[in-house]
Amino acid sequence: MKRQLLCGAALSLAIVAGASAPTYATSSHNPAGNNGFIKISNEVVADSIPQNHPHVSCSFSVEFYNYDKNNSKANVTFALQAPTNKADNKLTVTSGNLTPVIGGDVASGGTDLDAREQYILTFAGTPQQNQGYHVKVTVNAPGSKGSDVKHKVFWVQPCATTTPDTPTTPVTPATTTTSGNTPVQTTSAIAPTELPNTGSGLGVLIAGALAGAAAYAVALRRFRKQASL
Repeated sequence: MKRQLLCGAALSLAIVAGASAPTYATSSHNPAGNNGFIKISNEVVADSIPQNHPHVSCSFSVEFYNYDKNNSKANVTFALQAPTNKADNKLTVTSGNLTPVIGGDVASGGTDLDAREQYILTFAGTPQQNQGYHVKVTVNAPGSKGSDVKHKVFWVQPCATTTPDTPTTPVTPATTTTSGNTPVQTTSAIAPTELPNTGSGLGVLIAGALAGAAAYAVALRRFRKQASL
């Protein structure tokens, strides 16, 4: 009788323990241990080969490998590290998913790529010469066996800044119209960069004045000649 009671109690404890155990540890058949890891990638296209790049450009990726099933989402944070974590330096995540889904399948080996997220960081302050900004990424994966935190420290080059072109005010060229036999040059309300050339028009005016004076002198001589007759 006592033996039957002990067996019943042990069975009850096993049932309760099984009911209260997390689903990620019992229903997914995940391998034992803390399986997930992350890599920093500077590749444009993923090649599913885990490799870490300690120096990346403005746009880079975090790759999540071998995480257990039912780790539905990770929590990703970035922070500046020495020597670029000065009081005046700041880091902002411009783009990228900070809660990617990483638990779509069971952990199945070192090339099991669960997620790949691209990020762009912007910075304020002074970078380290030739290397950029020293950054630490922290990934929390709730539900992982053992420690659910992974870290990577790497260097990020700041994004290039472009200065917009200064718009220029267009200048309407001068136009020439004709008034009688004399060309007249006109300009728009916007002053041109050079004074208009009026040499040809002035020459015509002088020539016209001289011709008029000569005709007047001839007519005056004829009038005097007729008056003396």
